[in-house]
Amino acid sequence: MSAAARILDRLVRVKPTRPGSWAAACPCCESRKGRPLAVKEADDGRVLIHAFCGCTTADVLGRLGLEVSDLFDKPLEHTKSTLHNKVAASEVLNALSTEATVLAVIASDLLDRRSISDEDYQRLAVTVQRVTAAADYLK
Repeated sequence: MSAAARILDRLVRVKPTRPGSWAAACPCCESRKGRPLAVKEADDGRVLIHAFCGCTTADVLGRLGLEVSDLFDKPLEHTKSTLHNKVAASEVLNALSTEATVLAVIASDLLDRRSISDEDYQRLAVTVQRVTAAADYLK
């Protein structure tokens, strides 16, 4: 059974949003309003989870009786060169600036009481993941 199937089998109100992507109720807060849990299966078998309700991935996995390792079909392959590459702080800041712009545009639509498309919703999930990854990288 794939990592995505293991996770999706434990969620409720699962709805496919596009191939390899789903929305579901958050198992922590039960998402009484909508489907704030986004689940995406990457090409390499990894599963990405983002809870728009604010629950952490660790909390979601814990509630499902899973661990972070359950997000992967198999361990990712790394080489020494990829593990030790350094990225200049200016590149990280440029990437964060781009993500901040995306966030500002979507937030503006929401503030103007316009609904956002599924594509914008998914892009917002990517923004959150990228900003979190940048913060983890800088630690």
